[in-house]
Order: sequence, then structure tokens, then C-alpha cells
Amino acid sequence: MKRKVLCIVQARNSSKRLPNKLLYKVRKHTLLEHLLFRLKKLNFKRNLIIATTTNKKDLSICKIAKKNNITFYRGSEKNVLNRFYECSKKYQGDIIIRITADCPLIDVIYIKKLLNFFRKNDYDYVNNIDINCLPDGFSCEIFSFQSLEIANRLVKKNFDKEHVTPFIWTNPKRFKIAKLSFRNERRLIKKVRLTLDYKEDLNLIEKVIDNLYLKDKCFSLKKILIFLQKNKHLLNLNKKHLNLQTNRFHKKRNAFFKGKNIKF
Repeated sequence: MKRKVLCIVQARNSSKRLPNKLLYKVRKHTLLEHLLFRLKKLNFKRNLIIATTTNKKDLSICKIAKKNNITFYRGSEKNVLNRFYECSKKYQGDIIIRITADCPLIDVIYIKKLLNFFRKNDYDYVNNIDINCLPDGFSCEIFSFQSLEIANRLVKKNFDKEHVTPFIWTNPKRFKIAKLSFRNERRLIKKVRLTLDYKEDLNLIEKVIDNLYLKDKCFSLKKILIFLQKNKHLLNLNKKHLNLQTNRFHKKRNAFFKGKNIKF
């Protein structure tokens, strides 16, 4: 039996570091819309869903979803795990792709490869989070609904509720987990940060979209890297935030996946 795939985008406006960051417009479209343009290339039709909160600040996200004919779900602001669970349950997903809305330039080719890997292998959870192979801002996680259901039922810590998947990947005896690492074709990748957390990140993302959008609104990571290779000075815009993935949370996650990497 073919399992139903849901691609769920985690989105909210109450970011403390860069409030309303998803609503910034570049080339007449919000950054959330730029992300949606890309995710539509997955061809999931009605199975692309924005999971936002019941906070009135997020009404603007719902309006963007309606404008772009995208389904949305509103749930807990702080318990994001439960928001994902209730959304997945409502729309009857078997396989869940988790995307965070602070990745407006994500390249769907890597989502497709990860999904294909998940479907062909007997895993409960996989990710492609490796900034040595993909820049920050291009990763995703895929897990089964059963794993999500178990996590939602058993979690106790607020940290696990807020970050959705730590309960799964910190319990390798209960869940079968793996990390898919794509071959690093360009050394430049290690110097590139294209996630959206700070004003400086916005400045770089805006430059990339401004220069590549008119030729192809869903331009690939390869084209981004070629552009940045020719314009290395732009990497200085958010250079000071480049090593954020060395914090305690990311070190903990990397430790759990040590030895579980699968080269692609």
C-alpha cells in the first residue's frame, strides 16, 4: 500500500531575533511565498501544509496560505511537536517531511533524494543535516507518523516539545535513525549560510534572490553556489553568524548521528 506523504512547513511570526521575518518581500513576494514556490515543485498537490499557531500574529501566515492555495493548520505555539502530530493526524499522513520556514531557498532536489531514501529503506527517521555537505538552510527531516505519535505521547521535556524531533533521534534503541550526507562538491559550502534568523541573513538572501530570480524563480543550490563563487564578498554579509551550528544543541545532535552517516 502506498503511504501518504505530507510536507509540513513549520511557520510563525513571533521570532525574537528577526520578528515577522517571513513577511519580508523580495521581488514583490514574501520570503514565505518564495519557499512555497519551491515546495510546490514536489508535486504533492493538497499535501503541502503550513503548520502555524493560534497566535493572532500568525493570521498573516494564514492569509498567505489562502492566497497561494495552500492548506494551513493552526495549533500550539510552544508545543510544536503536538502541532505537528495533530496536523499529521488530521490530514492522515503516513510519512512526514518537516521543513522550517526559515529556509526560503531550499532546493527540492535534496528533499526528493531524502524521501526516496526513506521510502526504500526501513527507517523511522532520517535527515540530511550536515553543513559540511549542504549549507545551513537546505536541510530537512523525514519521519513516520508512528514515530511522531509515539514521541507526542511520551515526551516530558519542554525542549523536546519545542524542537519536534529530538525525542526520536535521542532514542536509537526505540527508533531506527540515519543521516544522509551528500557528497560535498564545492568547498564553498562550508562558508555559506542561507537560513533566515538575523537581519544579516536577510541581506544575503535578498542579494541572491535579486540576482537569480528573474531567470528562474526556483533556482537551484548549484546556481546559488556559482553566483556566490563569483561574488564571494557577499558572504561577509552574515559571516559572523556562520558558526551557529557549533552550539550545544547542534553538538548534541551531531554526537547522536556519529557513525550513522550514509554517503550519497
